Amino acid sequence: MQYGEGYNQGTEKYIKNLCDELSKSDYKISILSTDPKNIQGKISNKLKDKGWTQVTSDIDPHLTSYIGKNNIDLIHLVHPGHIGLGVVEYAKKINIPIVITVTDYWWVCPKNTLITPSGSFCEGNKDVQTCIKCIASSSGNETFNKLSTLPLVNKLLSLALSIKLQRNGQYKYWKNRPKITQSTLSAADAVITLSDTSLRLFRDKLKLKNLAYIPTGLNPMWLEKKQVSAVKKGVRKVGFLGAIERHKGLHILLKAISKLHGIELYIAGPYSDKVYKKELDSYIKKENLFVTWLGKLTESQAIKFIDSINLLTVPSISPENQPQVILEALSRNTPVVCSDVSGAAELVHRKYTYSMHNSFELADLLIKTLESNEPYEKVCQLFSTHDQAEKVIHIYNKVLQK
Repeated sequence: MQYGEGYNQGTEKYIKNLCDELSKSDYKISILSTDPKNIQGKISNKLKDKGWTQVTSDIDPHLTSYIGKNNIDLIHLVHPGHIGLGVVEYAKKINIPIVITVTDYWWVCPKNTLITPSGSFCEGNKDVQTCIKCIASSSGNETFNKLSTLPLVNKLLSLALSIKLQRNGQYKYWKNRPKITQSTLSAADAVITLSDTSLRLFRDKLKLKNLAYIPTGLNPMWLEKKQVSAVKKGVRKVGFLGAIERHKGLHILLKAISKLHGIELYIAGPYSDKVYKKELDSYIKKENLFVTWLGKLTESQAIKFIDSINLLTVPSISPENQPQVILEALSRNTPVVCSDVSGAAELVHRKYTYSMHNSFELADLLIKTLESNEPYEKVCQLFSTHDQAEKVIHIYNKVLQK
């Protein structure tokens, strides 16, 4: 997957924070990744980007060369997106232990989201044609989504994707994707999950017996004591921090805000879907909402942002693994409300959750939480990146001693 300056979502944060801690131990760390946006320039550890459709193929020659020249003792695969699963097969072939971290649902869903075009949840590992039709019906554009439900339109879009998969040699792997991903995970020396939700999914659905649950740790700067509240009195500031993508549910939050008065909404995060962003802007203008776009933030800027709001909202409409932003907000004693989607809801008390897609429930919950005089009730334990690294090192030592 991608990594480096310019990439700062949950998976990239996981890699950076873990590697920063591992570098303090006896481990020498090398990070090899793709750069799909081509913003890293010429870097020695950049792998060829094979595209989002990649399941498996021959391993990148640069990776095999790097492994051979640097006497690699262990490989930790954090996300196979744009790289493929060839690295796992190669590692087993040359007897190098391999550890995999599951950071999203790529392993059971080509879209990563486990959500159908109708908005219902998918249990994953469907047949190739079902997945192709689902992807063909998915876009940030609501109008496009409606058009793609028309049988002829969906058939043409599905055919185009099938042809693409045939041409890049991935169709045969997509046909056997569930079997390939399950056997790959089973072959790993250990598979790390970040949430109880993903642990149960991969244990019960894929019958894996090599799982280890290690929650994401927070950068120590998040755990530093907040000196003075940065929230202005008399102002009700609601925040959203994350990728501006449809499955993150920002449009649901806007609908909820439109039913309320005196709410200021601050939105921070990158967007790649210009059509979805335009839809949001249009709705904001139509409803005359007080919304401020802050764009992509650095980690230090994100801390100041979380400290400056009264409440953080996570309105996701697709299953989450472990939304790090919830942990970050809780570390700063900023209240969080979220949808009852799996992965997110396990991190907060049930009284701070609402029914997914239901903007009326969300509006009521926002007001109730903002106006409550009771202390916010936390239910999850927070860990530092040091705590996380210690547990990962334990896994490393265990598999190296086999």
